[in-house]
Amino acid sequence: MTDGQTRVIYTDIECNKETGTFFLNLSGQLVGWASNLFDTEDETDGTLVMSISEYKGNLQKLSNGIAIPYLGIKGQEVNETMQENGIPQGIYIMESIAEGPAYQVGIQNGDILTEIQGEAVETIRDFQSVMEDLESGAEINVVIQRKGINEYKEIEYHMTIGAR
Repeated sequence: MTDGQTRVIYTDIECNKETGTFFLNLSGQLVGWASNLFDTEDETDGTLVMSISEYKGNLQKLSNGIAIPYLGIKGQEVNETMQENGIPQGIYIMESIAEGPAYQVGIQNGDILTEIQGEAVETIRDFQSVMEDLESGAEINVVIQRKGINEYKEIEYHMTIGAR
């Protein structure tokens, strides 16, 4: 997903995804909600449940009137196999969302995000942790590695964090 990852629960419990079905644990605490985010025509007999734990930080910000910081990338962690093939450790940017802050400064698909504001970004969790500490409108420095002819080259961008 854009600017992070999420864990999901897949169940055969019937739900009404259009009007909202929420999942509670035995203590009555909200643990997730039914989603049609990943529905396909092939899968009609199951329900995808979004885990609330992945959204706690964002929900807290929104409930306090604070915009969620937005970089505008979809990525994946560079795994060991990718590293063995010469790709630096970090977040491989699969998509720099058109008109997002990253796209607007020149960050491209295929770049490897390695640092935000001086903090190393090696995993999606690292990325989300750094993003949670940022505020929309903040001026930040982002370091990426870009594939050149024979090697990756480091590029530093100065950008403004967006809001969503």
